Amino acid sequence: MFKLPLTKRYIIAVSLIAVFIILGNIITNKLISTNDEYAKIINISGKQRMLSQRLIVLAHTYNLKPTSINKQILLDNLTKMRTSHTYLLTKVFTNKLNNIYFKQGLNKNLKYYLSIFDNLLQTNDKKYITEAMDLSTSILKQLDKAVKEYEIYTNIKLKELNDYEFYLMLIALLILILEIIFIFMPIERQMEQSSYNFKKQHNMLIQQSKMASMGEMVENITHQWRQPLNAISSTASCLMVEKEIGILEDEELDGKLDEIILKAQFLSQTIEDFKNFFTPTKDKIDVSINNVISNVQKIVSATLKINSIALYKNYDDNIELKYKCFGNELSQVLINIFNNAKDILIEKDIDNRAIQVELFKTSSKLVIKVYDSGGGISQDILPKIFKPYFTTKDKDNGTGIGLYMSHRIIKEHFKGTLKASNQDFTIGSKSYFGACFTISLPL
Repeated sequence: MFKLPLTKRYIIAVSLIAVFIILGNIITNKLISTNDEYAKIINISGKQRMLSQRLIVLAHTYNLKPTSINKQILLDNLTKMRTSHTYLLTKVFTNKLNNIYFKQGLNKNLKYYLSIFDNLLQTNDKKYITEAMDLSTSILKQLDKAVKEYEIYTNIKLKELNDYEFYLMLIALLILILEIIFIFMPIERQMEQSSYNFKKQHNMLIQQSKMASMGEMVENITHQWRQPLNAISSTASCLMVEKEIGILEDEELDGKLDEIILKAQFLSQTIEDFKNFFTPTKDKIDVSINNVISNVQKIVSATLKINSIALYKNYDDNIELKYKCFGNELSQVLINIFNNAKDILIEKDIDNRAIQVELFKTSSKLVIKVYDSGGGISQDILPKIFKPYFTTKDKDNGTGIGLYMSHRIIKEHFKGTLKASNQDFTIGSKSYFGACFTISLPL
């Protein structure tokens, strides 16, 4: 199977990638839709509890001043309460919830409770406010039980989502292993003896570079997902504890629930960011270099954060610089440079870990500079870093093709240059010394 023609190997690779994308989309869509549903349930159940008490305040206001505005406000909140209750009745997932809503009578009591406000709107008789106040305490206790049970159920489901995340990473790893077996076996050094063999070797390097990028993407996805999922679980647990000890305010509850929704939306956007990175572009288009840098920053942000590496932009992001190119190829180059800087900062155990990006345009070229605070590249190594298979890392952590492919992409596809040097740079009032990679793209 190791002697399959190159064309058949490509077919196998595409097939394996297609299988991964299909399975990944299925699991990812389940993660996103389930997150959205749980966030909505917690949000609505919490707001329903708040609305049950707000109705009494609005009823007092309407009784004292029965204007059309006050009546409409009370009516609107009454409608929200009914809508929330109707929705939650479709989400009675557990036996405990079924017991709370039906056996303990929350459904029946809540409907009666809301009918009291209907009577108030018709007659404006103060006795209905008294009746609602007498019933509100028991209603609130039942709603508290329901909210707590929804939170318990949601925490269990969030744990299941973490398992789905693991399965997705496992599938990605399996696909990568299969591709290594069928596609990316080392090409014989004899290919260098002819232009044809040289071309085959070059193609192999491209594939290995994409392979390495894919492996790094899987790592980045893992880091990007883990923090939001953990944050959702922690936020829900925190709300539950604060509620149980009686210090949970409605305003804080709304804020925490909004945080959960934002985290779920972030997970959805993360998938789009990574999917766009792997989507090839057939033709050169006008690309915003600002957006390219920002998108790359999103992709590597979690990995940098977990390793205590700060990323700074030393340019005005309001001044948009565009360039006609293949945007994803430039993204690949920047990710290679960022990952190389990250590895150096970790390897040298630098205390103040920083990466800074500069972007500017001259009359003849567009320039991107990436600095790191890693102390610079040794002078005997500096001339070799763009050579194929050259790496200072051990065999398990380095392939020696990332910077080589980055150099070829900039030279052959952009007709530009990629150079490395050691330079001083400043971030705020602090000075640093380290490597500087300069990408120059001709205008």
